[in-house]
Amino acid sequence: MGCCFSNDENKHSPESESEESRRLLSEGSSENGGFDTTYHTMQIDSSSGDEQSALLKIVQRTADRVIDVSAINSTNMEYQDLADRENQYRQKLNLTLSSSLQKKKILTVGIRDPQAVLSSPLIDSKFITLVQQAALAANNAVSEIKIQHKENLVVPFTVP
Repeated sequence: MGCCFSNDENKHSPESESEESRRLLSEGSSENGGFDTTYHTMQIDSSSGDEQSALLKIVQRTADRVIDVSAINSTNMEYQDLADRENQYRQKLNLTLSSSLQKKKILTVGIRDPQAVLSSPLIDSKFITLVQQAALAANNAVSEIKIQHKENLVVPFTVP
């Protein structure tokens, strides 16, 4: 599951491919004022160029993907079909959310024996003071760095 451009596959359900690729609208949904696709068969002269044929292909692809909402009858999908599909999507969503929200162990990541690490003696206060002093000295050294401007970093580029 994902956005409409997602290529991820749902590996939890064996029927996910057939259900998600099934069309929502029947082929006859364009009747009674629907979108007419008969103009797609027109041919273009080869003399008009590749650009014209490329543009026509784009227009044809876009027109094939258009869904004419005004032509959709309420009888195309029955209430039971809509309810079944809603339940299927709700189950898939719950399955995905439950697997992604599982809590992970944070404390023991990368530690083979956490009991030994937690029961070891504490670090001596001398070492903590030494690290704090080193960090303070490094911070002071960085704050004393001064940059002096000597030449332009960007120069005009001219072609002889």
